[in-house]
This record gives sequence, structure tokens and C-alpha cells, in this order.
Amino acid sequence: MAKKSGGSVYLVIVAIGAVISSVVEWFNEKVNQDHIIIAAAIIIVFFILIKVLQTCRYKKRINRLKSKYNNDMWVVNAIMNEQFWKEQTSEQLIDSIGRPLAIDTQVLKTKTKEIWKYNKIRKDQYALKITLDNKRVVGWDNKT
Repeated sequence: MAKKSGGSVYLVIVAIGAVISSVVEWFNEKVNQDHIIIAAAIIIVFFILIKVLQTCRYKKRINRLKSKYNNDMWVVNAIMNEQFWKEQTSEQLIDSIGRPLAIDTQVLKTKTKEIWKYNKIRKDQYALKITLDNKRVVGWDNKT
């Protein structure tokens, strides 16, 4: 087995540093201070706009969940915090952590048992498995 050489990493770091230094020097020569201020203002406005849009999406989702779950704030807060609990409905689970990557289903005489699988580790292995009986959470196995 070959051993990784550490010397080439330092050479790459020095080369990247030299390139960055050259770019900064060129930028200082070619661009005046007014352009820098305008660019900074555009970047700040862009980030403010992103934050406003995120806040609007968050409020819209809360209002939709409040309407869907009859203003039950415990359920709404748990869903917003991506939590799951026993007796949670399959619809609440989807609203909370999304659709599963895979579902195993067993139809028995008195109930339907499903195992919803999330967070794929590798082929046929999942970090989170949630068991539902008749579309309600009865347990889970979390390997994270």
C-alpha cells in the first residue's frame, strides 16, 4: 500500500496563495473604490432579499400547517422542528420529515404494517426506520 506524500499538499497551498495574492493585487489596480462599494451593496441587498424570502416561506408553511391541523400548535411546532412521535399520523410524518426513500409493507388480518425508511447509508441499509401500524407511528429505529 502506498503512503500519501505530505510535501505536495504544501506546494499546492503555496501556489493557491500566490494566485489569490495576484488576483487581489490585480483587482486593486483595475477597480476603483466606487465599484467595490457598489458590489458590496449589491451583495448585501441580495442576502437581505434571501432572508426576506426565507421568512415568507416559513410563515406561509406555518399558516398552512395551522390550517391543516386545526390550530394545534403542539403538532405544528413538532412538525416545524422535524420531530416524530408515537401515534403520529402518516400525513403528519410526511409533513415533518418528508416522504421516505423506501417503504416495506405487510398486510395482516387486522392491520397494515409499514416500515418507512429514511437516510440511506448504503444499499438496503437506512439510518432511520419508522414503523407504522394502520398509518400511525408505533416505533422507530434510529442508527445515527
